[in-house]
Amino acid sequence: MPTCFYFGSPCYGHFNVTKNIVLELIRRGDRVVYFCEDPFRKEIEQLGAEYSSYNINYNQIETAITLQNISLSDVSRISEIIGVVFYCIEENILRYKSIIEKVKNNPPDYIIFDTFSICGKIVAKELSIPCATTVPIFVFNKTIAKGDDDLFTNYFLLMGDDPLFKRNKNKDMLHTFLERCDAIVKKKYGGYINDIFDAINCASDTNIVFTSKMIQPRADLVDNTYHFVGCSIPDEDQYFNRPYNKKHPQIYVSFGTTYVNDQIDFYEKCICIFRKHPEWRGILSIGNSISREQLTEVPQNCKVFSNVNQLKTLQESDLFITHGGANSANESLYYNVPMIICPVAGDQFIVGKQVEHLGCGQNIDLSITAQELEKKIIEILNEPKYKHYCNIVGSDLRSLGGYKKAVDIIMNNLSI
Repeated sequence: MPTCFYFGSPCYGHFNVTKNIVLELIRRGDRVVYFCEDPFRKEIEQLGAEYSSYNINYNQIETAITLQNISLSDVSRISEIIGVVFYCIEENILRYKSIIEKVKNNPPDYIIFDTFSICGKIVAKELSIPCATTVPIFVFNKTIAKGDDDLFTNYFLLMGDDPLFKRNKNKDMLHTFLERCDAIVKKKYGGYINDIFDAINCASDTNIVFTSKMIQPRADLVDNTYHFVGCSIPDEDQYFNRPYNKKHPQIYVSFGTTYVNDQIDFYEKCICIFRKHPEWRGILSIGNSISREQLTEVPQNCKVFSNVNQLKTLQESDLFITHGGANSANESLYYNVPMIICPVAGDQFIVGKQVEHLGCGQNIDLSITAQELEKKIIEILNEPKYKHYCNIVGSDLRSLGGYKKAVDIIMNNLSI
């Protein structure tokens, strides 16, 4: 029985796409040991995998690192990005130190690691163990960064308005920034990692990407080590063709499972709109950061939940209002559901840009008024082109094989 060590990332957006891969590996007869954090233990063991804790002390993580020879006094965004990147590196080195002896004493036949789990790559390299990567977000590597400055600067780094980048727009500032980041990484972490992009898009020779090339920004700059397999949808939730409910459309509103779902003001705008349109059915998933009691009176045509089964809710929805998490957007497109995307953080801004570019929805700002939001909802519900383009993108996603194709690629490329 081959053994796989899966090095996961302790956030649901990354964990959720791996569940079906783990189930499929076990179904095919492999033993899976899943490294993660304790809040995920129960779900990991329910899959049939063995849980193993990274067991690190987060108070030990050093984050006080700045770019040499660049004044950051007026560029808080750069400082923020550097802090996040180096936090990820420090976190993963602590994980590596915590688990390396355990792995050495009982090495697996192969390793799979999340694109944020650099420790998995370090372990695989040190012990010469075959490995693959799972990528639940868009591919963003150095080739794309250098090949499309605008995309990387404005939509990934979100630095378009930073004073330093404005002053140096025509002075190859982005490349200088990346080179200096690499120099710091190599100097401080040369024994483990030499490339800044390993902290934000760690890769191997076999990378499984849970979207399609049609959705991926600048797919022309992505090499053939990246395999696009579409969504990781369980068999019981596979797509079926449901007609649009024009008389009583269902509108699903969710800002995901992370800190960004604390959006009371936005939920109130949605409630106001549902109150005005009793013919619409509203589903609000507000997370655990706030309670239903914090909202104003909710009309009968709107149901409020802390959490919902998103796949089943999307199957019955005609419009999805979302923060634009990569998994949420892919799942919505898989079911041909148009979106209104209101990005809050991270790669959500790129997701919003891509969805709008593909004609599958509109990208809005969190500050939008209830009146403006209502107009956009009416437009998308009544304009057939949004559903048409969703059908095209959704059909492409559904053709790529999903988690079973992902496991086939891993088994073939790693010769398991």
